[in-house]
Amino acid sequence: MPPRPYYCAWCNNRGCAACFSTRKALDEEYERQFPNGPEPIFTAHRDNPQEMELLNTVFGREALERAFGESGGGMQEILGNLEREKARLLQDAPSKTIANRNGHPDGRSAPSMSAQP
Repeated sequence: MPPRPYYCAWCNNRGCAACFSTRKALDEEYERQFPNGPEPIFTAHRDNPQEMELLNTVFGREALERAFGESGGGMQEILGNLEREKARLLQDAPSKTIANRNGHPDGRSAPSMSAQP
């Protein structure tokens, strides 16, 4: 008995994200664009008020409604707002922002993970 042909229940093999061949092509393209998998576009420390303000400004309810509303720019608008707000915070207080070279919001050095002799 020959194998039963595959038919997509969603589109009847016209091509959608549920179809095997289309899904395979989408997965390959995703792997090409994101070889390390998904990565965050922003992280914030809860104890840093400037980062919390940035989080609310860029990803708050009003910002998301504006970006994904009828005249919004979608994800490109979100990314643009994020870069603009980061630059503004860097100008205001470079030692207390997310761009701190030590990685801590209060300017402390990061603990070393190497073993001490």
